[in-house]
Amino acid sequence: VVRVGEGEDAPQAVGELVGECLVEVLARAHAGLALHQLGEVADVAKAKGIHLPGDPAERAEAVAKATGANRASMLQDLERGVPTEIAFLNGAVVAEAARRQVPTPVNEWLWRSVRAREAALSVRTRLSA
Repeated sequence: VVRVGEGEDAPQAVGELVGECLVEVLARAHAGLALHQLGEVADVAKAKGIHLPGDPAERAEAVAKATGANRASMLQDLERGVPTEIAFLNGAVVAEAARRQVPTPVNEWLWRSVRAREAALSVRTRLSA
C-alpha cells in the first residue's frame, strides 16, 4: 500500500543531497526546490482525494524549526552506509503520481538522485571489503 503523507518530511531528500539540516534547506537558495517538491506532494494527495490541512510549506517549516539543526535522516543513513527511506518517501510519491498521471519531476529527480548515491556507496563498500 502506497500512502502519500502530509509532506512535512518531503525536504529530507533535498537535505540529503546538499548535506544540510532541514532548517538550512528551507533558509537557503534551494528552498524553492523543497517547496516545489512539497507542492507536488500536495498535488498527488489532491488527486487521491486527500485534503491536506493547512499549507504544506508552513508545516514543513514548522517541522524544520522544531527539529532545529537535526540533519536529514537520509543524510545520516548515507553517511553510515545504510539504505535510506527514499523509496517510502519520494519513491511512494512518484509511484502514486504515475498511477494518477500527476507530474512530479522534482520528486522523481530527488528519488533517482538519492538512489544513485545509495548505489555508488554500495559499490564503494563492496570494493573496499
